[in-house]
Amino acid sequence: MKDNYPNKFVFEAEKFNILIVEDSISMLKMLNQNFLDNKFNTFLASSLKEAREVVKRNKIDYIILDINLPDGSGYELIEDLATSSIKIVVVTSDNDPLIRESFYEKGIIDFLNKDKNFLYKISEIPNLIKQIEKNKLKNVLIIDDSYIFRNKLKNVISNRNYKVFESSSTSESLEIIYSENIDLILLDCEIENNNAYNFLVHNKKMILDELKIKIILLANDNSTFVSRDAFRLGVREIIKKPYSVEDLILKIDMFINDKDIEDEIASSKKLLEQYKNAVDRSSIVSKADEKGVITYVNEAFCNISGYSKEELLGKTHSIIRHEDMHSSIFEDMWYTIKIKKEPWFGEIKNKKKNGGDYWVQTIINPILDNDNNVIEYIGIRTDITQIEKLKTHFKKQYDLTQNNFNEIMNLSKLYEKAIDQSSISY
Repeated sequence: MKDNYPNKFVFEAEKFNILIVEDSISMLKMLNQNFLDNKFNTFLASSLKEAREVVKRNKIDYIILDINLPDGSGYELIEDLATSSIKIVVVTSDNDPLIRESFYEKGIIDFLNKDKNFLYKISEIPNLIKQIEKNKLKNVLIIDDSYIFRNKLKNVISNRNYKVFESSSTSESLEIIYSENIDLILLDCEIENNNAYNFLVHNKKMILDELKIKIILLANDNSTFVSRDAFRLGVREIIKKPYSVEDLILKIDMFINDKDIEDEIASSKKLLEQYKNAVDRSSIVSKADEKGVITYVNEAFCNISGYSKEELLGKTHSIIRHEDMHSSIFEDMWYTIKIKKEPWFGEIKNKKKNGGDYWVQTIINPILDNDNNVIEYIGIRTDITQIEKLKTHFKKQYDLTQNNFNEIMNLSKLYEKAIDQSSISY
């Protein structure tokens, strides 16, 4: 089974060519500026004839198409490009659901109505294009024993750049799930004589719990499938047939986006866990709550202090405080991390359980919530005991040398005085 964490997605707007077809000059300028601000390359046309010429002479990735043009209908261009890879966003004041439904099936990726929210919708088109491109990393599995139904769904979903896998049986589906990174499953409730629910129950641990694949069930109005049990199982949505293509696309995009966010969070947690392990292996680490009570210590902390985790958890760090450390040091530390809410740096001498001592280079970080309140403190320390011992050793040697030097100088002066006095007497 493949790793189900997301691939890295990099979007470069300057690599995409956008054709804007609009007969209103003011609208054309507004749309153009929106794309230029987002670093896309743009081509402009105010008629059907000009649009066809631009498409003929240039590689176009996306078209923003006004339906009502002075020399024809934008739908004619849609028919012209039915077999091309160009993605089209339709701009229209016509809100006929039947027209929208039919053209979604012909490759339209979105409709923008000229209403009171039109300016906002325009500003979101670059984000839509980015999402459509990101969909190339996402995989959808259609499980249905009807070839016609699977093919219809595949055409609609593929147009949004999803990679689509098809299966006519649950056993074949499992092979695909094992070998591919499936993000979402469209599952027909009536497959194999209403076996969809059993399929999910038997494979819940893998499909829903481990891989966290989103499930949309497609059911007939007379389906005996129990919605309550399906939702309790973890199914995200049940869509009744005949369904609205636009509604289905909306749900797919929404659940894929949810899955993407969850995968990114899981990937970030995995990365943070690796960082934590790296710090744990190389440093002496502890955590304390907002009152300073220890909530976590790593093995290195226990090893150097001589205390077990059980002896440290629930206590404060005063358990290892050495009497040589002046209280003003800890007053400064608490003022820095609790009042100023800033990291504190310093060198601290601690006492071991057996009475010995050790030195640590310390940084204590306050962890803040969204309201800037301290929720815990994390202390990361490095053992500098040997360095401190060397410093003490060399200081003693220096003091000894200085004392010897002073003694020799005093003796020398006495000898000089004695010699001077003896010389005077002759």
